[in-house]
Amino acid sequence: MNLQRLIEQYISFQQSLGLAFIKDARRLRAFCRVCGPRANVADVRVRHVDTFLGTARPVTWTWFDKLSLLRCFFRYTVSRGYATTAPLPTAIPKKPLPFVPYIYSLDEIRRLLQASESHIGSIYLEPETIRTMILVYYGAGLRRCEAINLTRADVDLRASVLTVRNTKFGKTRLVPVGPHLSQALAQYDSTRPSSRRKPRVSQLAIWRKMSWMRC
Repeated sequence: MNLQRLIEQYISFQQSLGLAFIKDARRLRAFCRVCGPRANVADVRVRHVDTFLGTARPVTWTWFDKLSLLRCFFRYTVSRGYATTAPLPTAIPKKPLPFVPYIYSLDEIRRLLQASESHIGSIYLEPETIRTMILVYYGAGLRRCEAINLTRADVDLRASVLTVRNTKFGKTRLVPVGPHLSQALAQYDSTRPSSRRKPRVSQLAIWRKMSWMRC
């Protein structure tokens, strides 16, 4: 069976289970490009998989994420009789050390905020936008994409609550924010940059202007 067609079938299957499957769909399509759009699934070899996984050293967690994705895809492929074996590497490198999050000190946060004030505005961001984004990440503890996907309608300044939609697990939650962050959001809402400058992305909220950082 044609690999490209089979990948689209597998993506539709995963989405029919209720999964967003957006990032994995992009990765599988990238794998298809490595093999060639006219490739048959039976023609896929370990060298194609190695090229897709990459040979960078040290091996990152992304390498293992991509391998896990291909394992699931070829399990689906073999179980339905489209292939007899899964062309996956047998020599698996050692996993990298667990990620240790870095906790910024108050002094470092202050320096970041001060640095944002000297940022030269562009068609994407102004200093006040960067400053507010830093405060949102630090004060609300949102994931990167969660903050970027916020719209003005998701920010309830009266109740000091953020509505975070379509999170990592496809759910929506309410995030209360403290008085200092609420005050910063209210200040930005009243003084955010004008949308009359060109070219501009929607100015209804600071986060829509940062769509170039979208995951």
